[in-house]
Amino acid sequence: MLDQFVIYSFDPSNEHCLIFIPGYTGGLSAPIIEQLVTFYCKEREYDVLGLDLAYQQDTLELFPDSQKFLIDTVNAFAKQFTNKKIFIVAKSLGGSLALYNIENLSITGLVVLGCSVVLGWPQRVSLLSNNTPSIPDYKNEWKPILEQVSKPTRIITGDTDDLVDNAFLQEESTRNSNIHVEILKGANHGLIDTNTNRALTSECVHEIDTLL
Repeated sequence: MLDQFVIYSFDPSNEHCLIFIPGYTGGLSAPIIEQLVTFYCKEREYDVLGLDLAYQQDTLELFPDSQKFLIDTVNAFAKQFTNKKIFIVAKSLGGSLALYNIENLSITGLVVLGCSVVLGWPQRVSLLSNNTPSIPDYKNEWKPILEQVSKPTRIITGDTDDLVDNAFLQEESTRNSNIHVEILKGANHGLIDTNTNRALTSECVHEIDTLL
């Protein structure tokens, strides 16, 4: 089972386990993911794994396969290691996939780093391509998904992120106490400070720690 993951740190006796899932670009090497992985390995000594969904093209066929792989792999891991509290930390499209499927995932909680809701739910992300100019009705598509979230979820976004409707997410979080939205000042979609070009790692750690 572990051969499906990138293993950064793992001890079968550890209680806390973080599984990092990348967005559409940058993979597990995205600065915010790399720095969070390093922190939780060295400073917290948690189990830290990566699950690279290896997005290769923007097609409708990509997403059912990615969702099935995500659900099957995480749930098989959870079934094998029942002593662990499993948290997914997922960036951008990976976060959208995890959030859309959260009720089917055997996890304790979810952290989304940059929730790309304006792309529509995962199977319709390609509607923003040049060949299909229609814009998804993302509010009506995400509303029922967000209303049904029953597991602790933190969504961390930036106030300069053009793929996130922060006002919409904040409004929906008031309807569901399981969801908390934290907006980082000056951060873009990669949770990089646009003034200093620094990944806002410590700010994300603070928010993640409140969930763990």
